Amino acid sequence: MLIKKNKEWNNYKNITPEKTFINRRSILKSMGFAAVSSNIIIQNALAVEEPNPRNDLYPVDQNREFNVEEFDIKGGLENLLLKKKLQVIIIISNLVLQKILKEVQVS
Repeated sequence: MLIKKNKEWNNYKNITPEKTFINRRSILKSMGFAAVSSNIIIQNALAVEEPNPRNDLYPVDQNREFNVEEFDIKGGLENLLLKKKLQVIIIISNLVLQKILKEVQVS
């Protein structure tokens, strides 16, 4: 069987020298910075201040038919909370009544 052995100097032939490697990194960094900065410059140059078509729509006159007053909201919340409290009281009283009925049936 033929086994080919590489000579020691052959192993280091394909390794990039440190100076070239560091120089390549700095070149890539500067290229990336140049690409980003040129992109920002181009975007700022092409950005044109266009009027917003929605600016003419606002402020809108208030429609009195759909006006909600502050006391309507508070009263609505209080009524809703009161209804929920009543529902909870009814549920608890039903549970208590069921328990009492079971005790009466057992005895």
